This record gives sequence, C-alpha cells and structure tokens, in this order.
Amino acid sequence: MSATARAMLAEVIADAEALADLAVGIAPLLPVAQAERPPFYTVARLATLTGLSRRKIGNDIRRGDLAAVKRGGYWIVPADAAAAYATPVVSAAPSSRRGRGRPESGASTVRNALGEAMGLRRVD
Repeated sequence: MSATARAMLAEVIADAEALADLAVGIAPLLPVAQAERPPFYTVARLATLTGLSRRKIGNDIRRGDLAAVKRGGYWIVPADAAAAYATPVVSAAPSSRRGRGRPESGASTVRNALGEAMGLRRVD
C-alpha cells in the first residue's frame, strides 16, 4: 500500500462519519456472513423466502438443478447449494434462433428470486 493510501485510510479511520459512510458504501459488495443464514433450508422455507411454489423447488431438486438430500421424508437443501442455485447462469450466446430476444428460462428467474431473498447480489 502506498504512503498516500495509508494516509487517506488513517484519515477515514479517525473520522467516525467518514468511516460510517465507507461501511455503507462497501456493504453491498461484501458476502452475507455465514452466521446470518441457516446451514440448510427445507423446501417449504425456500418456497416462503422466494415466493416460488414448493412443487417448483421439488421439481428442480428431482431434475438436478438444486442439490438436496432427503432426510426423514424432507428434502434438505444446504445453504451453499441454495446460494449456487440462486446464482444466475450467464450464457455467451443463445443456443438457437428461437431463444433470441427472449428472457432466459425459468431456471434463471428462479435463481434471481432466490438470490434476492437470500440477500445475494443479482448478476445481469
């Protein structure tokens, strides 16, 4: 770190108002703390958080779009799998002429909704 950068950082740290402004500015760039989210979700909880139906989430689990394990008759979705599911898929080019100019499939919409519900940044 340069001397100028160190001096600027020292000034920001010394000024409580500047430090608060910096914290607000960088908060959206920081990942959600592990303690703020549960280690896993049930299908019902994911449905509540995202506004999606339990059937849609269950279908995505059966199709392999969402990683989960079945325990005691319930599907358990690890938080990391839910976060990966919530990350939009960015394709370089449309796969066919038919898809041009249309929004991505429902899976992308589901991922965006889940990501927003979990407090993750949306990537467009």
